[in-house]
Amino acid sequence: MADELFRDRGRAESFGSIAEVYDRLRPAPAPAFVDELVALAPETVLDVGCGTGKVARDLSARGLEVLGVELDERMAAIARGHGIEVELGAFEDWDPRGRTFDLITCGDAWHWIDPERGWRKIGAVLRPGGTVVRFWNHNEIDEPVRSALLSVHERVLPEIDHRSPVRHTTGDPR
Repeated sequence: MADELFRDRGRAESFGSIAEVYDRLRPAPAPAFVDELVALAPETVLDVGCGTGKVARDLSARGLEVLGVELDERMAAIARGHGIEVELGAFEDWDPRGRTFDLITCGDAWHWIDPERGWRKIGAVLRPGGTVVRFWNHNEIDEPVRSALLSVHERVLPEIDHRSPVRHTTGDPR
């Protein structure tokens, strides 16, 4: 199921409806992680599915030239409000206009991208010797907290399947 999330376009495109809350609550990357990316010494960075620009902001603040690609205008508007250049579009369909990048990042978004088309696009825009970094935030929650959270999620947002993709450390892996 997790490998097929890119097919759930309604869910993939739903984050813009809560863009300000998303920006406030989504964790920023750890400073040590950003240090590792900066140490790669890229001249140009492409942040795929940049959302509100959490990753792009930290890289830009370290002096890197960052371009974001984002599907949702509301998410992109927040990133732009933080000084990030963002082009609108699904990454798979986005036109790079001949540009290439030394570093391509994708934080918490690759599962929304068609992997076959996405990797082809990366192959077209990654400079020789460049680096692709995909990463995720996730929590591993033990019972009974997991069940309590799932109950609240199902009550508040019943239209979303909150059971997948979730990592479980114990109990029923549903």
